[in-house]
Amino acid sequence: MTIVLSGSAIELHGACGVEDAEELLTALEAKPQLPVSLVHAGDIHTAVWQLILLCERDLEGEPASDFAVRYLLPTLKNRKVK
Repeated sequence: MTIVLSGSAIELHGACGVEDAEELLTALEAKPQLPVSLVHAGDIHTAVWQLILLCERDLEGEPASDFAVRYLLPTLKNRKVK
């Protein structure tokens, strides 16, 4: 399971593929107050990134993917990245 609901965040674990987008959407709808944690995430599919962008949640940490850290997170840092 790559999407985990902890008590304090919606956590992404390991490689998050396109098949995880629906599960992430369900978690986002179920827990609208929780931030999204990228601390344990590896590569993240574009569909999952689109949900992260649209949900406008606080983000915690950085994924292991150099691409995401270099190109995607700087765009999000102007938003709600912790």
